[in-house]
Amino acid sequence: MSFTSITFWSFFVLVFAIYRIVPFRIQNRLLLVASQIFYGWWDWRFLGLLWITIISDYLIGKALHGTRDKIARKRLMTLSLFVNLGILATFKYANFFSAEASDLLDWLGINHSVSILEIVLPIGISFYTFQSLSYVIDIYRKQLDPVNDLGDYALFVSFFPQLVAGPIERASRLLPQVTRPREALNTISFRDGLYLVLFGLFMKLVIADNLATIVDYCFSLAPDQMGRLDVLLGAYAFTFQIYGDFYGYSCIAQGLALWMGFKLMFNFRTPFFSGSVSEFWQRWHISLSSWLRDYVYYSFGGARSRWKPYRNLLVTMALAGLWHGANWTFVLWGSFFGVCMAIERLYQTIQGTRKASGHLWNAFKIFCTFHIIVFSMMIFRSQSLDQLVSFIQTLKVGGSANQNVLLYGSSLLAALCVPLLIYETWQYRSNDPLVLMKANWRLRVIFLLVMVLSLFFFRASSTVEFIYFQF
Repeated sequence: MSFTSITFWSFFVLVFAIYRIVPFRIQNRLLLVASQIFYGWWDWRFLGLLWITIISDYLIGKALHGTRDKIARKRLMTLSLFVNLGILATFKYANFFSAEASDLLDWLGINHSVSILEIVLPIGISFYTFQSLSYVIDIYRKQLDPVNDLGDYALFVSFFPQLVAGPIERASRLLPQVTRPREALNTISFRDGLYLVLFGLFMKLVIADNLATIVDYCFSLAPDQMGRLDVLLGAYAFTFQIYGDFYGYSCIAQGLALWMGFKLMFNFRTPFFSGSVSEFWQRWHISLSSWLRDYVYYSFGGARSRWKPYRNLLVTMALAGLWHGANWTFVLWGSFFGVCMAIERLYQTIQGTRKASGHLWNAFKIFCTFHIIVFSMMIFRSQSLDQLVSFIQTLKVGGSANQNVLLYGSSLLAALCVPLLIYETWQYRSNDPLVLMKANWRLRVIFLLVMVLSLFFFRASSTVEFIYFQF
């Protein structure tokens, strides 16, 4: 049940109509049932895994709060890690590591019978696993008290607007919104929610899905069929496709939640205006990057020594890559960012307090950072390391491109992304993702009208599944 389907919107209208007329406690039960229907729509068998996570972490959280024994607390925390990461490893990485082990044994000339399991990846498993796990870690660190009601905790983990692709909310932020009555829908909440939903649909259906055709073409070319401009076009187009796709989902999730009285975090804040790779990760997929910072980077010691921060950055970002999927290209993608961030840290250490400034210097940093991001997205989108190597070789040696595709693709990219970047310049300068909602009402109406008309006349001919559903 996708946000872009008629089925979902029929489902949401029904749920929302009932939600607005029932008391608070019934609202929570309604949302919990709706969330189970929403998630089970893909495959009802996935609900069993979701509830294993919910029940185990709910019970472990209660047990952690009820004991002061350090050894018992560590065992309970280890149990939560074992359950959550064990499920994640089994369903997301078992086939990958089995295949790698088989290839290694073949290379060593050892006879073997490594079996590949026929496992379907449950949608959203990486998101709800991290959200539930953070709850237990916060209780273990004595930063959070456990919730008393299992139904409320289940709703926190499975709240359907953000269940399958985030943002990954923290218990300290979302649980109080679950356990306390929400404010009635008012004009501002309705207006802001409408903007977020429309903007999210625009980002997904107009920008991301239109670019998907170009991206699929460029990344499907054989090495002897591609030219340098094909590779560049594919890399630029995918950078904006994945941004429109994932940012679009996050905006729709925020808008839907806002209509029901919940405030979800902003997962993106004009990331292409970052002046460094570190800043990029403070603006891109913020819920994941902050999760990794708080629960991985700081767990390794953070920056409390001279050299360990570099190791911690490399390990954390490699894990960020692996979180995205069972492929060496994802690990390389994360490690690439880790190396870049380590170099930035070393440069800042050497430079000390001497910092260049000025508009031209800031523009140069943004330009360089953006192209580092584009190169990283080429790594991310590559199906294998061999394909990535062929792309890099093509960038070095050149080659002829299909001129018709190049003209169409570059024109489409410019037509879609230049206006977007102009609009985001306004957001960046105001440091407010909702700056449009504070503008003159006539300007708001024009923007909303443009988005609606674009959804009618310029949406892609075919809808592509949200990219992050596979993670």
